[in-house]
Amino acid sequence: EDTSKWKASIKEEMDSLRKNKTWELVDHPAGQMLASCKWLFKIKEGIGSVQNPRYKARLMARGFTQRACIDYNEVFSLVVRHTSIRVIHALTACKDYKLEQLDVKTTFLHENLEEVIYMRQPPRYKQGNKVCLLKKSLYGLMQSPRQWYRRFDEYMLSNEFKRSSYDSCVYYMSYAPGEYICLFLYVDDMLIACKSKAEIESTMYLLKKKFDMKELEEAKKILGMEIIRDQNRKIPRVSQSGYVYKIFNNFKTDNEKSVKMPLGGHFNMSLKECPVKDCDVERMSKVPYANTVGSLRIYRGNHVNVTGFVDSDYAKDPDKGRPGIAAAKAAEIDVVAVPSLPKQSHL
Repeated sequence: EDTSKWKASIKEEMDSLRKNKTWELVDHPAGQMLASCKWLFKIKEGIGSVQNPRYKARLMARGFTQRACIDYNEVFSLVVRHTSIRVIHALTACKDYKLEQLDVKTTFLHENLEEVIYMRQPPRYKQGNKVCLLKKSLYGLMQSPRQWYRRFDEYMLSNEFKRSSYDSCVYYMSYAPGEYICLFLYVDDMLIACKSKAEIESTMYLLKKKFDMKELEEAKKILGMEIIRDQNRKIPRVSQSGYVYKIFNNFKTDNEKSVKMPLGGHFNMSLKECPVKDCDVERMSKVPYANTVGSLRIYRGNHVNVTGFVDSDYAKDPDKGRPGIAAAKAAEIDVVAVPSLPKQSHL
């Protein structure tokens, strides 16, 4: 069953590339370096009842084989700020805006390339000894994100939309006195906010004339955050519970017991506890402790009255180190610094 879904996804991707005339098959020019490519497979998460999980196959150019100032020049591309997304959530609640979400198919395949790039033919789709002369951007190329943004920006500005001076990925247009429609762009994900459903549909039609769009209904998820709206109470919320469950599942911690403090203050860590034998070192190197903690840090609460930290010397040698300790009260500006304390001291 999965095999047939992956094959259908590969065919869909190749059909999009051919329809878009992404490349032209030519003879290999003598002495010309070729960029390589590969298939990337991923099952994309669904969005509640709006969209089921999708099997996605994507042809990726190996951009690391490109040469700077020869195969590409500028690569920087803009994306919408997270603060802008939070602002639009507040506006949708206060002004009772409708919030719709759009997705662009084959995002990076819409813009013509400025550089001459030759690429090997995709695996399992080779025709003779020809090579691909790229005519348009392709996923994986260094300049693709920038080329896509330039094309989208030019199209929006040519259709009476204005670009925000605060965030270059926020576009807006006034369709009536005091009434606006706003569009937020994050690579291939878009949010459209407006009070008028007709104006939203008009903007969707405008985008579909230029780009291959996949229309979604009411926005439910953006950048890994679930969007929850209580329209009666005018309260917007975002949730990352799905992200947390995914982290738990990835690190096999979904059945663990919760504790208020990971390690008691009476524990004294020592370098003597570090693994010495090669087998122990190898075993501990496979324990993803740092990855697990780092993945969860962005989700932890920030309602902490006192935050403390020690310098790196103590971590280097806990048996002899005399750490400096600093504590800052979250509710005040005062910072208390203790230049040197014995290692047995605790906050």
